[in-house]
Amino acid sequence: MLTRDEAMRCAHAAVALRPDWTIPQLMAVLGDTRVKPRPFPHVAIALAYIAGDEDTKSPGRLFAAGPWWDACRTRSAEPSTPVFRPLAADDCHECGGSKLGSHAGHSYTPPPTKPVDASQHVAVIRAQLTPPAAPDADTTEESA
Repeated sequence: MLTRDEAMRCAHAAVALRPDWTIPQLMAVLGDTRVKPRPFPHVAIALAYIAGDEDTKSPGRLFAAGPWWDACRTRSAEPSTPVFRPLAADDCHECGGSKLGSHAGHSYTPPPTKPVDASQHVAVIRAQLTPPAAPDADTTEESA
């Protein structure tokens, strides 16, 4: 439902587009029961549509059904949200795609058949995460 503040913002925007229309005239149209129950974005789009149409003589045209109300229903040009699926054991080793699906510019690469020994990698990472040992207090005093 259109609030008074939203109606006022729409009215001021319409006057900017059509200086021959008045705020009281627009507020009367926007407060009418044929317009007020509609969502603010729909009213704003429809009002901008008729204000920009040279065939529109008054804002009362908003009461009629017309393409200005259909303009509110257009679908977004935003791409749909991608669908993710869990990885399967036989997915492509290179791109992660399904064995039966397409593989962006390459052929299917099966996953490695022998298990990878990660113990060396783990040891290197652990060594990098371990802070260096603090110097002995005896050694520091001797060097001084």
